[in-house]
Amino acid sequence: MHRLAACVVLLACLLVPASALADAPSTMSYQGVLTNGDGTFVPDGNYNITFRLYDVAVGGVALHSENFPAVAVERGGFSVILGSISALPVIFDRQIYLGVQVAADPELTPRVALASSPYAMGLRFPVVQTQTHADPLLDIRNTTGVTARLQGATHIGGPSQNGELDLIRAGVPTLLGSWYTTPRGGHLDLYDEAFTSTAVMQADVSGTGGFLGVSRTISSPGFTVDGNHNSTNEPQVSITGSVRSATFDMSSLGNNSVILPTDAISAAETLDEPGVASINQSVTTALDGTVQTLLQRSITVPAAGYCLVMGSVEAQVIHNNGLTTTALFGVSDQVGVLPGTQDFNLTMPSSAPTGTYVVPVTVHGLFTVSAGPNTFYFLGDETSGSLQFSDIQLSIVYVPTAYGTVTPSLTSGDGDGMSAAALRSGASEPREAEAFHRARVEREMAAMQAQMDEMRRQLERVVSEQSSVAVQKGK
Repeated sequence: MHRLAACVVLLACLLVPASALADAPSTMSYQGVLTNGDGTFVPDGNYNITFRLYDVAVGGVALHSENFPAVAVERGGFSVILGSISALPVIFDRQIYLGVQVAADPELTPRVALASSPYAMGLRFPVVQTQTHADPLLDIRNTTGVTARLQGATHIGGPSQNGELDLIRAGVPTLLGSWYTTPRGGHLDLYDEAFTSTAVMQADVSGTGGFLGVSRTISSPGFTVDGNHNSTNEPQVSITGSVRSATFDMSSLGNNSVILPTDAISAAETLDEPGVASINQSVTTALDGTVQTLLQRSITVPAAGYCLVMGSVEAQVIHNNGLTTTALFGVSDQVGVLPGTQDFNLTMPSSAPTGTYVVPVTVHGLFTVSAGPNTFYFLGDETSGSLQFSDIQLSIVYVPTAYGTVTPSLTSGDGDGMSAAALRSGASEPREAEAFHRARVEREMAAMQAQMDEMRRQLERVVSEQSSVAVQKGK
């Protein structure tokens, strides 16, 4: 069982010129006396000794461990330089304890509480020093290029002393004139290698607010942010070029609050211009009994917005008395899909005389669009009878901004025939929509029933006429 009597010597260059600080060793001299359990010196020789640093007196995890495999011991005494094998960490900002282990023996107890040298205690935090000297009181340099770091809140200046932080690029430290107002109070200056000011952040000379400036040349501003412009308590941002400038002044009203270079913004950049696309044709074409594309047109828009799509066509209904001729028309942004609000019904009743009827049809719909190309379709669906169309036109108007509520045609559902009161009342809208659908189904069923009745009467008339002819032949 070994015992330890020890002393620790911290090698710190406390009273040396500033130029010598860079050479101060990051090591610690440790000297001790190793004895047996009965207090006698251990035999002379080389011993394997491990040293550990902790921030707790008992237990914990070692912050640093360093093994010396052959420490010379004479009359119990030995000396080592901690940090000579493994660099010491930066941990001496708190109470540190030293643990010593000889060979495979357990670590000696108690651990040694490290103490400071007298002059080192002058650097304990908080450091409060008042000195007057021609040279800088603190000069820290790192020639390896590794950044020096300050962590936590750092205050420069105080209630009775202005604070100043100068960041100087390597070069001749000669302060030249600058374009900004002489700083008042705390300020931060950035300089180039000639100590010419390139940027400044300071308290506003008006007494409140702040000021930020980046120079363009030695005597010319480039970018400024004045938090209290002309003591108005309103900010101003200025971008000053050699020929063109821009100003944002919240102390001014109307157009004077934003002044930009002439022709700096085009109509396309502000996205406040509507756009239009259109197509037409006069060829007469028959409907084919499917949801048919009568005409289509694409429009490329600069940003998300809305498109008002309008279609007009001259529908020619080839009608036979006794039969109902029906077709649906609408506009859509999907081929072959008639939106619920776009299936406009053109019906020629069965009672109408046989003939060709020309009916103008106009439909429109409102659709949301995204930036880029968008395609729209003018659709027709011949559900019964025979129809053809000509003189057709499809027009698209793009609007970037909605100033009211927009319900796109493709997703709004079938709202035809709903009252204004229902449209204003979200609660009654579903009930009136259901009533409308039911009424429309009843109308369509009634029309079908009328067609069937008409066909039955025609069939009965034909049968009656054939029976009469057969009777006359029998006579």
